[in-house]
Amino acid sequence: MAFLKKLGAFFGNHYEKIILSFVLLLLAGGAAYLPIKLKEYQKQDEIIRTAPPPRPAQAPKPADLSSNETVIARVKTLTNLDLANPHHLFNPVVWKTRGNSIFKIDSSDKEGPGALVISKRTPLNLTIVYNSAFKVGDSYAYQFTIKNEADPSRAKRGNIQKQVSLGAKSDYFTLREVTDPPENPTEVAIDLAGTAERIRLEKGKPFVRVNGYAVDLHYPLEKDRNFLDRRVKDSFELGGEKYNIVAIDENAVTVEANSAPKKRTNIRFNAATLR
Repeated sequence: MAFLKKLGAFFGNHYEKIILSFVLLLLAGGAAYLPIKLKEYQKQDEIIRTAPPPRPAQAPKPADLSSNETVIARVKTLTNLDLANPHHLFNPVVWKTRGNSIFKIDSSDKEGPGALVISKRTPLNLTIVYNSAFKVGDSYAYQFTIKNEADPSRAKRGNIQKQVSLGAKSDYFTLREVTDPPENPTEVAIDLAGTAERIRLEKGKPFVRVNGYAVDLHYPLEKDRNFLDRRVKDSFELGGEKYNIVAIDENAVTVEANSAPKKRTNIRFNAATLR
């Protein structure tokens, strides 16, 4: 016990010297270790400097995109998938009755404007007749009878008398030439309005040209459903929809739905159904 008391007293009196001595020992150990570690680093550096250069890395192989390109090519050449009529996957067939018979509406030409039948086609003629000449002051004017059956105004479809001077224009033509004698020519030349065509008219002989058509339309799905004497710009109602006639030519009648989308339907002439 006496020894321990002496040892404790020693540490109590000299603890600063003991701590200082310990720190000095650590510093001495660190100073001795640094040259050793420095030599190791120098050796590693020498190995790195004298080592052969690394081989270049190989480029990665390109990814195989052939399957992707095949899919893209197929997508670009896909055909349009049309599920409208006459396909009935999402368009079930409608059956209707007509009298005592039942029939199905499986195409656009069996109902609506496509089912219309042209029962009559009437040519609408433009007729021009040179009648006579009469004196007007120091010159002459020339009288014509004009009949335009295709005029939009019903009141103007009958015979209309026109007096035209040489070189003057009317609604239908320009008078270009008169034969001698000017007070009673037997022939005149006119240029039809809207064309460069020159027509020669002998006195009293009519010039006749088809200027359009009127049609009678029949809707066979409804009894006595007829649209008579219809012309371009006329309209009619069918199935609660209004349709406008936009064209009539030698081969067909074209009608257009009044509501959007303004779908057009061509009704072809059938000689067997024309009266």
